[in-house]
Amino acid sequence: MKKIIIWGAGELGQFVLKQVQVYFKEWVCCGIVDRNKAIWGDPIYMGGFTIESPEILEQRQWDLLIICANKYWEIAGTAEQTYGVSKSKMLWVDTVWSRQMIMNPRQMWERLVFMPFVPDADEYAEALEEIVHGEGLLNELGIKYNTDKAQIMYEKDGFRLTHDYLRHYERALYEIKDNKNVLCELGCGTGASLKMWKEYLPQSQIVGVDINTCADSYKEDRIDIVIGNAAHDETINVIKEKYKSLDIIIDDASHAWGDMRISFEKLWDVLASGGIYIIEDVSCGSMGSFPQYPPVCWDAQSIFDYILDRAKIMNFARDWNPEYNRYHFEHLPEHIKRIEYELDEIHIVHGSLIIRKR
Repeated sequence: MKKIIIWGAGELGQFVLKQVQVYFKEWVCCGIVDRNKAIWGDPIYMGGFTIESPEILEQRQWDLLIICANKYWEIAGTAEQTYGVSKSKMLWVDTVWSRQMIMNPRQMWERLVFMPFVPDADEYAEALEEIVHGEGLLNELGIKYNTDKAQIMYEKDGFRLTHDYLRHYERALYEIKDNKNVLCELGCGTGASLKMWKEYLPQSQIVGVDINTCADSYKEDRIDIVIGNAAHDETINVIKEKYKSLDIIIDDASHAWGDMRISFEKLWDVLASGGIYIIEDVSCGSMGSFPQYPPVCWDAQSIFDYILDRAKIMNFARDWNPEYNRYHFEHLPEHIKRIEYELDEIHIVHGSLIIRKR
């Protein structure tokens, strides 16, 4: 059993204390501290604790320091320089993430993650296992290859929480993971996700599309690269000519709503029946995320609303005449009608849309 001290007596620190007491029997709290002298001695109404000075770090025996505060790097520096605490004995909890969990209690403890300052320290094997536990193989591979689609990724200053898409994707892809699929990812960045997909889909061909010519270096066995803008007709035509049918398409390109719509409409006809189309980072707006690559098309309507518009026909049984149940249906372009007829299901997750074709 590990003895912990919690640094941070605010809402987050008290929440973590409660979770440790109720759920995490491998840890026992032996103190809660704060830098604010004005609250030293104030009671914490869980376990009979009072808020103490950080000086107890030098006075008591303990195993882990859990930092529950906004300026966790500053606090870690204080603990290291003033009280001689090694960063290998510290974990931090992301404040914004945890407050989201407080607002939404479902799976509260499972989603409360503790992040190491020193990722390769032996002391963190158990903590890292706790981070990825229960989130599935795809999330573990995302962490292995350091893609921001996973729950966490490592940067120069340590781990940070990221999009956490992969546990949702695995539910959609698990049944076909051992099939001979063709997966096409629009926007492949560092190439980390291509390697992740290659390992997760052992029989599949992986295709990365990127505007940056350096992406050509990501080519290897079962990974092909198409250089070009994923919203341009020339690039889309190359994809269609080279791969007549795609089983999985993931749009992680410009993140601009108009570009997302163009790629979706033009690649839909090569998505196989039963195929999965994923649109990531749907909240980035009409300008996208990359000023150096302006969007091909600036849409005022969000991609989220656009997809929900396409889904309206799903309210009607297939044997009904949609012309009488969808205002102006007859005036929609033929390719939009086809998309609406072929939509099978849509899953909305935080920051992403998962769409299945009939």
